[in-house]
Amino acid sequence: MGDKFRGRKDTEEASAKEISVMRGVLGTCQWRAQQQAPQYAAEVGLLLSTAASATIKDLKATNKLARDMRHHSKMRLRFHHHDYQHWTDLVQVLWADASEGNRHDGSSTCGYVGGVTGKNFKSGKEDDVDIVSWRAFKAPRKVAGSNGAESQAIEFAEEALWLQRLMWCEVHGVRVERWKWNSIVKLVGGILITDSRGIYDGLTRHESPQLKLRSLRGGEELGAAKQQILATDVEVRWVNGMAELADAMTKAGTVARKTFGEYLINYRWKCSYDERFEAGKKRQARGAGRHAETAEASTLMEDDNFSENLKALLKEKYSL
Repeated sequence: MGDKFRGRKDTEEASAKEISVMRGVLGTCQWRAQQQAPQYAAEVGLLLSTAASATIKDLKATNKLARDMRHHSKMRLRFHHHDYQHWTDLVQVLWADASEGNRHDGSSTCGYVGGVTGKNFKSGKEDDVDIVSWRAFKAPRKVAGSNGAESQAIEFAEEALWLQRLMWCEVHGVRVERWKWNSIVKLVGGILITDSRGIYDGLTRHESPQLKLRSLRGGEELGAAKQQILATDVEVRWVNGMAELADAMTKAGTVARKTFGEYLINYRWKCSYDERFEAGKKRQARGAGRHAETAEASTLMEDDNFSENLKALLKEKYSL
């Protein structure tokens, strides 16, 4: 595609030949994004969704993406020995995110990143994290608000975390029996992380039928995920947007990839509890870092007696 479209308007439609070349370039980029470069997954997917009616702007974005991937071609995922901790002491963690209405047809993008980390991660300390799963995909249905997109992301992410925990048990010799699935996954800890305050409150505090979501479908989806979260002892945590590793699964551009790029520097991360629930933009405005200053990391369910009682009531209500 080179210099052929220089001087042409960004809104001009691409030719059939240019679209064919664009698909070929994105196919190569997609292979690498699926194999070892999760930070490019969302951008490749978003560009592929525009291929049928691509414009010069899309061609330029494809060229820019290909140049960036070539420039960072030596970036690799890394897997640690975690000081040879017992496999049941390692924690399965999954970051979930969504971006509302960021596709050309008005649909939203959902995504998640799953990893394996040490027991220090649960206490809010920085620890080695091995990325073992990721996915960026179009949300099944259109929504009118961000919580509607986030609830869909949580639904898929919870299932992915459940499967990741089950797989971890199976590869370490545990016999998997269908009627014991939930009991088996409890052998290893699971943490589900979101940067949506509304979703976090719905999963940890509210018990109304729709979990105080405006969308009825979103409330039902989140409610189903919540039942499974309680049944399998998943810890739900909130982080600000700057500490959300799954940001690159739902948004395009170098800004969205910056967070994951910082993880790739030393392959370590943390999830510290912020009692003020300060948004990433506010932290950035006052010059604060990505992570909360406190090392205390815990959900509201674990922090106060009221929430402990609420958790017991919910388990009794859903017969968990």
